[in-house]
Amino acid sequence: MKQQKEILRKEKETSEKLAARTFAQSYLADLVPSVFGTLSDNGYFYNPVERGKDILVYIYNDLFIKEL
Repeated sequence: MKQQKEILRKEKETSEKLAARTFAQSYLADLVPSVFGTLSDNGYFYNPVERGKDILVYIYNDLFIKEL
């Protein structure tokens, strides 16, 4: 009898954990792309090579214009 109660308790606990995991995955599935999209739109993710190139072009143009 004691073993059956323990088995039922563990089954219930496992079922609750599965339900919580499923809910969390469903919730995050919609949230994660939205957050990454917002961060990307606000410039938090960038290509360092492209950014470096843009800075060099800016510096070059600044120097070139000053010499004229």
